[in-house]
Amino acid sequence: MERFRDLLVVQSCIQRVRLTGILLPLLLLLLASHILSGCNRSTTLSPAGSNADLSATLQQQMSLDQALETATEDNRPGILQQMGPPDAFSLAFEQINGQMIRQEEWSYFDDQTRFDFVDGTLLWTVAIEPLSEAAIYASYYDPQGFRQGMSLDQVQDLLSDQELVQEDTAENGFPGGTIVAGDQILLGFDQDRLVFVQTFPLMLEVTP
Repeated sequence: MERFRDLLVVQSCIQRVRLTGILLPLLLLLLASHILSGCNRSTTLSPAGSNADLSATLQQQMSLDQALETATEDNRPGILQQMGPPDAFSLAFEQINGQMIRQEEWSYFDDQTRFDFVDGTLLWTVAIEPLSEAAIYASYYDPQGFRQGMSLDQVQDLLSDQELVQEDTAENGFPGGTIVAGDQILLGFDQDRLVFVQTFPLMLEVTP
């Protein structure tokens, strides 16, 4: 068991370095623009897999602009009750049309479904590919624990059970930005305020 835990730690560190390298340009772009890729799309909610009953009750067709103009309903508690915490998620706080919004994507790989929210309102479901059995999900994170305006110190308190690695983005041309990497999680800060969170599965390299 101790050797297995050591393997997880090593693989987590390797994955953290790899994903930091892959996602660093994206995080820098988000810190610079605060605009999440694909935010202007218009999509019809599509039931998928075992979530058909849940999705059917929430079925709607709504663009992001329409969502911003209508009263919001927080559909996340219902998703959490039926599905549990997401296997991985991303969230970003964005300034769109003069309004600060919270955009989230919750992924459930075993159910091959992703739920997309704006300010808690479910706008779309998207079919996704399953992962291998060697994947370890980041379902121990609660997306709702990360709030708009959180400082780096507040996030460090929230994640006090792990070691976080920080990187200042000033050398990359974005002064005031900070990227933080933890256990299966990356966070972006602008002027000491949280603007982006991404958790990701850990893919173990299993050898015969």
